[in-house]
Amino acid sequence: MDKPAPNPSETAQKQFEISQLANKNPKSATTSKTLLLLSCALVLVNAACQRSTEHELPMREERSALELIVAPHPQLPPLLQQLEFGMRRDQLLAQNPDLTENILLQQGYRDVALVFDFDESILVGIDLLFRMPNVLSVLEQRWGPAQRAAEHAEHVWFSPDRTLQVTLEQRADNTSLLHFRPFRAIDALFLQAHPSMPSPIDKLSFGMSENELRRLYPALDASGFSSMPEFPELRLMLLFDTSQLARVGVCFGTQNPEDALRGLWGEPALGDFAGIPQLYWFNEETGIRAVLEKGQNHTLFLSPYLSLEDLLGSESQGFAFEHTKLLGASAEQLRQAYHKTVVATHLDGSVTLHLPPTAFASRWTNLWTEADAFGAQQSYRLVLEYRNYPPFRELTLSFLVKKFGRPEPIEDALRGERWLLSSSPRVELRDDLLAGAWELTIEEQATRNEERRATESATGEP
Repeated sequence: MDKPAPNPSETAQKQFEISQLANKNPKSATTSKTLLLLSCALVLVNAACQRSTEHELPMREERSALELIVAPHPQLPPLLQQLEFGMRRDQLLAQNPDLTENILLQQGYRDVALVFDFDESILVGIDLLFRMPNVLSVLEQRWGPAQRAAEHAEHVWFSPDRTLQVTLEQRADNTSLLHFRPFRAIDALFLQAHPSMPSPIDKLSFGMSENELRRLYPALDASGFSSMPEFPELRLMLLFDTSQLARVGVCFGTQNPEDALRGLWGEPALGDFAGIPQLYWFNEETGIRAVLEKGQNHTLFLSPYLSLEDLLGSESQGFAFEHTKLLGASAEQLRQAYHKTVVATHLDGSVTLHLPPTAFASRWTNLWTEADAFGAQQSYRLVLEYRNYPPFRELTLSFLVKKFGRPEPIEDALRGERWLLSSSPRVELRDDLLAGAWELTIEEQATRNEERRATESATGEP
């Protein structure tokens, strides 16, 4: 008795379940993801061949897998052109019930496997695994030389309308993986000539709570990676500090957006963080900065920032950020006055604040207070980073000299080289070369603190 042929809808569902194995991690995990895709593709080819024998599926005359690439320019194979990137898995199944894992085998293509790349049930890519040599030479004959060579010796082509990117990855085992991914120009993601929120989430603002964010964009994941249907090949990261939106990350994977961002926003400032190149752009009008981190994968971080003028102010007395006086205040008073920036209150009555970062700081501007025995703040330290962009060291020093006047050296063998900027309140400056930052110390009771330092110098104990 003949075995019944598999139900197309069931096999299609199985195809998508298998393909989903390649989509557990964010798009930045490129190497692991590729290995999973290859494993899934090989399983599909072998399983399809076995089932075709068992169930005697109707087969066409054997055809070369390279016949799938017939157009004179990059485009999806004719069998797949009805698919749209960004469509949901259930939508794809409903519209294409016959699209099973062995559709290419049924059409006579023996040396190729088809894998759908889903991320959170969204179709973000289509891959063809060719089990044959010389795929590159055939593609170059039909599509011309690759328009650019990306990382990892990949070869890349774009469709004439620049909506499709096709990447060929050649493997050491004579297989080749052809990735089809949607492509949209950066100027469709960012609509302004200076750093701004990505267009799909342009109603977000920094400082917004998670609840406010969810009301505007219910589909966004506030605790991890999110997709943008308009740009299915990209991922969003939403990063919070004190329950307020502090940074937005746009993950490009191995796609390098540097040239496009230069064309849109102009030349960046070039920095470095722990050996990772960083490119900085600034929107002075809105106080938003963009930092492109160029590692194995590329991520653009958007965040608010404070210029030295906005943080410190130009007047010799006081600081611009200090809308409520810190010195003399209790921890509770500071918690109420600086509720968006206070990240911790301590048992000794001191507090820790995270102010927005200066232009080249990593994440925020750290401020620590010190309380007296009665719980009143008697001093605080403010850190101004320059390690990611060494020229910012001299820029910061020049600004401080302009604000306070020429600093006076302080001789203190135990505490290291320091300078006095102001006497009332007492403002001291220290260059922390190890941390790559200037440290300002502001003290209310200068006389008592000078006595304490004199005791430390005499006894050698803090």
